[in-house]
Amino acid sequence: MRVLFSPLRLAPKMISNYFTPVSSPAKAAPLSLSTSSKRQRESGEPARADDLGSEPPTKKAAPSTNIEELSLDSSDGLPTVDDEAAKLARIAANKAAAEKRLAESKQLALERATMAPDWYKAFLPEMRKPYFLALKAALDKELAAGKVIYPPLPDIYAFTKCPLASVKVVIIGQDPYHGPSQAHGLCFSVRKGVTPPPSLNNIFRELASDIPNFSRPSHGDLSGWVSQGVLLLNAGLTVRKGEANSHKALGWSVFTDAIIKHLDGNGDSKVFMLWGGFAQKKGAGIKKSKHLVLTAKHPSPLGANQGGWFGCAHFSKANTWLKEKGIPEIDWSHLP
Repeated sequence: MRVLFSPLRLAPKMISNYFTPVSSPAKAAPLSLSTSSKRQRESGEPARADDLGSEPPTKKAAPSTNIEELSLDSSDGLPTVDDEAAKLARIAANKAAAEKRLAESKQLALERATMAPDWYKAFLPEMRKPYFLALKAALDKELAAGKVIYPPLPDIYAFTKCPLASVKVVIIGQDPYHGPSQAHGLCFSVRKGVTPPPSLNNIFRELASDIPNFSRPSHGDLSGWVSQGVLLLNAGLTVRKGEANSHKALGWSVFTDAIIKHLDGNGDSKVFMLWGGFAQKKGAGIKKSKHLVLTAKHPSPLGANQGGWFGCAHFSKANTWLKEKGIPEIDWSHLP
């Protein structure tokens, strides 16, 4: 009789491993006839079964050789095709995740190195978003092409020197100064040794008329305010040399919106100073029921000379409100 097998791809086990060997039939023990059966044979009578010395052997069933019953599953100790596929998928997913983390680590190396730790921890989820990583890639591309970007990379996040939990006053600017050596990561502020721009001069003029005994510094570095809890935040954090607002479309505004939202929703009440239409639009969602929101014209000559900047008294108003809340006031003259 021929046994037909359908094609089956087997593991390294020999196919003989899947059959139960057929043992040769055991030889029947010789029959012994009782005395009575001898007499019956002599007398011509047929022998009865109970006259035999042992029962007749039963026929042993042959083992099944149905090829459909031969399947490779986990009970055989071998991985199934599905197990192998799942394992390969996990390996591929782990590899992709590791590559993503490595690329992300490289792209956020500047933030990790120059942001204050409390800011980095708070905004790491935001910086992991695709728009921010694309923003960083765009900056890298410009730098590789020889473009000059302000402020210098180590100063982009200088505003985070103001501890996140200690922010009392937020001043929102538009974008960094685009002249050489001016921008250093704080809105309206310039490095020592650099001539203060017109907007900053007008800020100092307003301070002199608003704050008794205000002493105008010999420089334009506002870092002394930062150490007291004044956040000097530009809406855009970088700019190309000589091209005002040139990085407007990169995505910085999304990031700084997230910062403002965080400040609005977390921590104690704060003072927000919104100077000019741009800043007022950016801060439109700030909760006025929780914070003091002060608005005025922009201090640039174009805005200030139209009226609405000089005499706004934002600095004294801020201190009055902070004092009422039991929050230490700002020493606006502290600009060492």
